[in-house]
Amino acid sequence: MNLARYLASKDVNIIMHTPPCHEESKPLDNKPTNIRSKPATLAEVAAVAGVSTQTVSYVVSGNTKVTISQPTRERVLAAVAQVGYQPNRLARAMKSGKTFTIALWLPVQRPAMVYYVKFTKFLQARASEAGYELMVIPVTSEQAYGDGGLPPTHWPADGIVALDCSNAVRKYREKTPFNRVPVVSISNSVIPEVDRISWDIYEGFLSLTRTAISELGDLPTFVTIRSGLSAREELRRKGYDFVANEFDRAPKYVACVGESVRAARIATLRDLRENGVQKGYICWNDSVAWGVMRALTDPLYASKSKEVKIYSYGGYEPDAPTSHDMVILPVPLELVAKRAWEILYTRIQDQSVPYSHEVLRLEMTDRRSQLGR
Repeated sequence: MNLARYLASKDVNIIMHTPPCHEESKPLDNKPTNIRSKPATLAEVAAVAGVSTQTVSYVVSGNTKVTISQPTRERVLAAVAQVGYQPNRLARAMKSGKTFTIALWLPVQRPAMVYYVKFTKFLQARASEAGYELMVIPVTSEQAYGDGGLPPTHWPADGIVALDCSNAVRKYREKTPFNRVPVVSISNSVIPEVDRISWDIYEGFLSLTRTAISELGDLPTFVTIRSGLSAREELRRKGYDFVANEFDRAPKYVACVGESVRAARIATLRDLRENGVQKGYICWNDSVAWGVMRALTDPLYASKSKEVKIYSYGGYEPDAPTSHDMVILPVPLELVAKRAWEILYTRIQDQSVPYSHEVLRLEMTDRRSQLGR
């Protein structure tokens, strides 16, 4: 699904930047009749509100240094809505030296749409409270995870929040060494002159795997993506392997070609045919977990898999019905967005503050099957 349409369907109010289209534009068949020939001005707002243009300017710019009564502020805002006034962002930026826009970098080719939309909504709420707008910059997989290519186009913004695209941030800092736009990277990768937020995936998977062994009496099968098996420092697999060795159990893997529900279902069905139904499965993320459950509810295996338990990471859709009992390591997205904004806003105000790395702890939650036994 197109990212802009998906975000709009979830009531996320953002500026969406996409690469320019070089196709010839087609004229509209129907011309709207309610378009003004000229944009509304401060003077028009002032006339409707019965105040000076300077007062209107203070209100629409969010100037907190000037005391304006709440009734006056509300009257001005009502007049703004009535005449359809839109602040001139370019003029405002030239005057203040700020765009009052934050860029959010998202690797849009990953099948983690709910995860990204939720984070976008949480970050937007924080930014809008401070008078900032959010501009989503789509980042390709090559930019986010590859070693080559160029960083995303840098559109004028007062700060950048980069989610799951540390390589893009690294290339951005390397290729624009004199650009001191504040960046908060949400990842485990260390990048010079960049604030970071991450969560302790390794400790989380240690706890998740130990819990599974305690509940099942056996080591669960780890359903992961192929790159998760080959990457030396992959934290989920490292946590699982450590506990397997701790309990003197042989690790059991199911490798998916990708992290989509479909890829996980296909890989799990293949494993079910070869090895039968296991007591439990620990999954790379929620998408993989849903693929595993779809495989387990296949008519060939449904009667044998009723007591199977799923252990997963993400917790992106807490209200979605599940076919099996689950233990989940949910990512605290609202807290991540809150801290990302607070750190970024602090650096926008004062770039001399020390760079920080904040690590959040993951706490397990239980989810009961909604389909019964």
